[in-house]
Amino acid sequence: MKRHIPWMAWMLSALLAACGTTGQPDGGESDIDEGFDVCQRDNSRRDNVDPDWELTAGGAAVSGYVCPRGDEDFFWFNVPEDGTIVKVHLYNAISLTGVDLCYRIRPQDGHVAAIGSQCDHDGSNGVTDITGTFYLDKAGKYFLEVYDEGGDEQDSRASANYLLTITTVKDPDTYEPNNTADQAKAIGGAKGYISYIGDQDWYRIDVGAAGQILSLQLATSGPAPVDVSYTVYRPDKLTPINTGSVPDGMKGASLLKDILQLGDAGTYYIQVTDAFNDDSDLEVGYTLTASVQANPDSRDRTAAGNNDFRNATALTSGQTVSDAYLATRGDQDWYVIQSPGTSDTNPALIEVDLNCQTLPEIEPAVDLIVADPRTPCTKDSDCDLLSWNCSGQTAEFRNAQCPSHECVTASNKCRGAGICLPGGCGIRTLIMRHIVDDQNPARDWAVPGEPRHLRTVAPMFGSAYYILVRDFTAQNADLQHPYTLTVTVRPEPDANEPNSTFQPYATNTSEEETKAWNAGFATTITCTPDGSGGATCGPFTGYISFRADQDWYKLEGIPAEAQNPVNQKDTMKDYRLAFTWSYGGNSDMHVTFGWNRPGNFDDSYGWSVRGSGSGTFGDNECSYLCGEYHGGRPIFFVVQEYQRLHYDYAHPYEITLHVTPECPAECSWCTPAGGAWACPCTANPNP
Repeated sequence: MKRHIPWMAWMLSALLAACGTTGQPDGGESDIDEGFDVCQRDNSRRDNVDPDWELTAGGAAVSGYVCPRGDEDFFWFNVPEDGTIVKVHLYNAISLTGVDLCYRIRPQDGHVAAIGSQCDHDGSNGVTDITGTFYLDKAGKYFLEVYDEGGDEQDSRASANYLLTITTVKDPDTYEPNNTADQAKAIGGAKGYISYIGDQDWYRIDVGAAGQILSLQLATSGPAPVDVSYTVYRPDKLTPINTGSVPDGMKGASLLKDILQLGDAGTYYIQVTDAFNDDSDLEVGYTLTASVQANPDSRDRTAAGNNDFRNATALTSGQTVSDAYLATRGDQDWYVIQSPGTSDTNPALIEVDLNCQTLPEIEPAVDLIVADPRTPCTKDSDCDLLSWNCSGQTAEFRNAQCPSHECVTASNKCRGAGICLPGGCGIRTLIMRHIVDDQNPARDWAVPGEPRHLRTVAPMFGSAYYILVRDFTAQNADLQHPYTLTVTVRPEPDANEPNSTFQPYATNTSEEETKAWNAGFATTITCTPDGSGGATCGPFTGYISFRADQDWYKLEGIPAEAQNPVNQKDTMKDYRLAFTWSYGGNSDMHVTFGWNRPGNFDDSYGWSVRGSGSGTFGDNECSYLCGEYHGGRPIFFVVQEYQRLHYDYAHPYEITLHVTPECPAECSWCTPAGGAWACPCTANPNP
């Protein structure tokens, strides 16, 4: 049963019900509260236009019940004019009920899908109060059906009745009808409104030349139920360029801005909606503004621009680009530089300097990308994986095997750059950006004190390198200020390269975990016997020629005497390792030297020196290969920069290493645990 009652009367009936007065719910018996109220049958039927079930716009609230399970109440109303907006309000005053109230509106023709609906998905978590507006394009009769969302709940208590009202509203949106791209309107000075649920407002903007920039702003003056959202479409009316939305319009005034690169000339479209298509607003509305202007970056004034590798701007070594802009959101500026004959076995150096200091909104990033000849591809290849295999127990060890520095463990393959370049799938060998990390400053590629100025030197492993300049977040743009970019290709001065893997994101942990892998790239140094049982290794020279460079050397010919298992009383010889060094370059360098034995690379010893100079290490220190323990050969010698920040491609270092059979006067690691030294010497001639 349903009743037409004003609000105060309904409140009184609810209070009386609480005192024991029974109402008359429609439609059968309740099995959840039997003994208090009994469901009563009614004559509500689909497509019935009985006057008892008519709703009047602006009239008194209609009351009803959902009982028994599966019950639906079928109301109807009349719309006298085309293009009417109807506002539906369905509510109750009970905070705990199993019924999840819903309604739907459909036209009189029962074969036509519902125009719209709303539900309270959980009637047990508070009172139901749902309001929706719907656009009815044709005059005539419409049906409004009230039901439980799942059709599996009922509530016959008198206090569980619902109330239902409808009103008709004049659409405040003067742009209507503009619900499709074909109905799109030019943007004027008036507000627009998402005036009913599912409303779509389409606008058009004419662009007379290719390579233009669209600047738009979508704003509301205060809180509103609509979570405003926009999408910009290409002239085909189907292909989106970009979209944006606010997550919750009720939190305050909304403001969305965008600056987008347009391609060809033509008519572009802007669609404004509610982000979730479940709210409407007849009071606050929104303001949309849009303008078109020429791109300040001349490279982007064509339809293609230089926004992908196919249209990359060619650079010559040492050339400075000073008139380039990240002028639009998501702008990508691609460049390419050639270095004939360069490969991963014959590397060069690439020096990159990107200065965005005048661009306060930009978080600059530079990607270096090269084709992988080992992973051929076609234009349809996804290139997400390279042909390189990678495996191992630790992530650091697996990643070190990949030129892209990332192993995809699910496939044991190295990560690709996702693009097919001429010559093979792309390898992203480096991403430069400003990162604040006090624990690992090597993650920061910015010049100290200049967070938007990136600079580095990296190894170059291919004849064509692509340089991608972008805003890392892809959210910001700057139409006012250009950036400067200089890319220089230099010959690799170190004839030993490559004698390690390139690990631009190395940490102390990853360096330790990847020693065994790097040893496989070491340059062999053949040591010469000195006639006294020892040997001389070198002199040999090298360069810390790029950031994070590690130079590995394999010292062959160092004599060895060892016993396995170890005997505390033995005559195996110990060998002192001492070396002289010289370096006359970058005063910021903090060069470290160290030797490692094969097998257990944790068994090592190292030294460091700041700035330039020369000297000897190992002559007055416990720098020994102990006969009882250190029998593994060859010995590996490593030179690198301590912070993995500095480099010097102009000045070499020189190393000469001397090995002499000698018993250490004092060296704890050459002493068998709990026993005497097991090295023949003056203090212990016959152990």
